[in-house]
Amino acid sequence: RDNGGHRRYYINHLKGVRFIKALRNTGMSIRDIKRYLVLYKKGDGTRAERLDLLKLHRDNVSAHLKQISANLKVIGAKITAYEEGRY
Repeated sequence: RDNGGHRRYYINHLKGVRFIKALRNTGMSIRDIKRYLVLYKKGDGTRAERLDLLKLHRDNVSAHLKQISANLKVIGAKITAYEEGRY
């Protein structure tokens, strides 16, 4: 805190918050985020476990994006059918 009692944040704090928001916004559970943070605080000895957790999340997000893309095509086809008067 500064002399006025206000919290002081540094760029590393902001980067950390941005990263946690990205995890949450891409669907990582609070439980897994907490797990990541516990591992992070334990230090370099947990690097491989953190990496595995992030890779798994990335793969899950990628699979979800593929599903969304496929569903978006179905919706687009339905919109086209309506616009062409087939419904």
